[in-house]
Amino acid sequence: MKSFLIQSIFLFAFISCSAQKSKAKMYIISGKVTETNQYCGGARPSQEMLDELTAPKPLADKVLLIKSGKINTNTRSVQKTKTDPYGNFTLILKAGTYCIVEESKSKKFTPKTNDEIYEWDNDCLKKNWEACDHLMVVGKDKVDNININYQKYCDYRQPCLKKFKGPLPQ
Repeated sequence: MKSFLIQSIFLFAFISCSAQKSKAKMYIISGKVTETNQYCGGARPSQEMLDELTAPKPLADKVLLIKSGKINTNTRSVQKTKTDPYGNFTLILKAGTYCIVEESKSKKFTPKTNDEIYEWDNDCLKKNWEACDHLMVVGKDKVDNININYQKYCDYRQPCLKKFKGPLPQ
C-alpha cells in the first residue's frame, strides 16, 4: 500500500510537470526585413538618387531561419519563416534565446577560394557566418517591431574581401 501511494505521488507530480511544460507561455514575434544598397560606380548620381539607394526597402519573400542559441550553427534550427510582400514576418516562440539568420547561412560554412579577382579573409567570413542577423531573448526583450536590414554590397566592397583585382566601374 505504501509503495502504491509513493508511485501515485510520483505519477501525479510527473503529470503536473508535463502539463506545466505544455502550457509554456508562447510569444508572438513580429518584424520587418529591409534591404539597402550601395552606390557601386558609374555616372555620378544626384543626392536624391544616393538617398534612394540607402533608404531601407521592404524585402519580400526573404526566408529567415530561427535558431536557438546566441550564434549560428548547423544544428539548432527551430523554425523557418518567410516575409510577406511588404517585408513583414510573424513568429510564435516560447521563451528563450534565438538567433535569426538568412537562409544562405543554413548551409555548412565553407571557406571561399581565392582566384584571379578575389582574395578572401576566411576567418572573417566564418565569424560573419556565425553571427546572428538578429539576436533576441524572447520573454525578456521587446519582441514586436523587430527590424532587420540587409546591406547589398558592391562586388569590390564585400565584407571580408582582402583584395579585389577585377575591373572597377567607370
